[in-house]
Amino acid sequence: LQVERYFPDSLRDDVDLTSLVVEGKLGALDVVYAGAFLDREVEQSIDYTGYNNSGGYIAYYTCTYTNPDYVVNYNISPEFITENRECKDPTKGFKGQQEHSRITHELRFSTDFNDRLSMTAGIYYDDVEIKTQDDYVYAAMAELGFAPNAPISTANSINPNTRPEGVAFFNDITRSEEQIAVFGEATYAITDKLAATLGLRWYDIESDYTGSSNFADGIFQGSMNTDRGRDYDSSGGHSTEPLQEDGVIPKFSLAYQATDSVLYYATYSEGFRPGGFNRGGGVPSTNTDFPTVGITYATDDVTNYEFGWKSLLLDQSLRFNGNVYYIDWSNMQTSRFDPQNVSILTFIENAADSKIQGIETDFEYIATDNLTIYGAFSFNKTELTATRAQVIEMAPVGSELPVTPAVQGNVRVRYDWEYQDFDMDWQLALQHASKSYSSIVASEREEQAGYQLLNANFGISKDAWRVKFYIDNVTDERATLFINDQDDIKRISTNRPRTIGMSVNYTYY
Repeated sequence: LQVERYFPDSLRDDVDLTSLVVEGKLGALDVVYAGAFLDREVEQSIDYTGYNNSGGYIAYYTCTYTNPDYVVNYNISPEFITENRECKDPTKGFKGQQEHSRITHELRFSTDFNDRLSMTAGIYYDDVEIKTQDDYVYAAMAELGFAPNAPISTANSINPNTRPEGVAFFNDITRSEEQIAVFGEATYAITDKLAATLGLRWYDIESDYTGSSNFADGIFQGSMNTDRGRDYDSSGGHSTEPLQEDGVIPKFSLAYQATDSVLYYATYSEGFRPGGFNRGGGVPSTNTDFPTVGITYATDDVTNYEFGWKSLLLDQSLRFNGNVYYIDWSNMQTSRFDPQNVSILTFIENAADSKIQGIETDFEYIATDNLTIYGAFSFNKTELTATRAQVIEMAPVGSELPVTPAVQGNVRVRYDWEYQDFDMDWQLALQHASKSYSSIVASEREEQAGYQLLNANFGISKDAWRVKFYIDNVTDERATLFINDQDDIKRISTNRPRTIGMSVNYTYY
């Protein structure tokens, strides 16, 4: 639970979200319009000193030089030449700003043609723009005589100004994505108990990536850094051409109403995750044994087969739902940071195929007028079935997928009663997860132990007021939630320690 930080950490996240829903009728059609506008601004400061452990050129940005010939050959001031190499303040930090804007529109029509056939159709539009300014601050740079860092003059810039003293690297990048989709779904009641649904969705996505990543090397120039870095409209094979992807994804399902309280269904569906751009794509790897990273990566796709049920049992005191599924996942998007062999930038590759077989259930049982029991359970058998990576070294075929425990579950018991004019309740909640693995990349793969967490609370309510006393993590468990080796330093993300507290709520009617 203890960490060392050398650069101040902070986060400010301002979100403005406006949404509108309009419902109406147009003849026999039910019409729904839904639109939303998001405006989000994020400012963040993070300690980055750990990069000293993995950066290939850290000494250059942190230490003096001992070769007197540099004064003549590189016009370096004699004050930066020392008899013995002197390393200055190694503190490093990240300062980031992001501006998100997103507009979505959806227009949906639905109608019942007759007692057996109904249909829904519509159009969807999504326009996203993310403006990113990342400054990497190296404390020693000013003392070592580095010139201020300025953007590439030919690149698209959010901020065209010279960056503050000490900024060794910075990104000035605008990412945009525009999507339009047309969808339709028809349901036909074959019998009074059996219905079939067919759905199709056509999509067209256009993504763009402009701006630059800028590097400081003014100690050799003796003047302001200009046009040093990567222009994402031209360098490394990048161009002004956007990435365009389109396709059609289907869905088919059968639903059988066995009784008034039990429904069974079977579904076939497909899905995808859009592709994108690699910042370091097109630039030869630092190790010639590794191929050049692609400028773009493609969608990864899933095909899902599912059988499930929804039920109300025991005189409707028990709600019991669940499904069994098989998922075929192809062209998996996998990320990697490998500055020693490939690039100082994280990159993504369509690196593997896999399959997932599983079952998940959830229930709510009203045991008495006062006692209610809730629960959920899942079992997943995951397997890497093929590797197609050219740059990323994957775990062996047959390995389990990362961050996916084979067994997960939770149980919650709640007891409610009345005392005089007060509503009282207590609750116990137990969560379990079996072991998992941290990554699908071979060199980063760590086994993460399973864990159990227990929470308890006691509440008192009256009218609009509620007071709750709680103990989270009753047993003070240290769960291993995620292991990563950023900057070649092993880090374990864990849960909060035992927390005892009280909350007061007031509900406005």
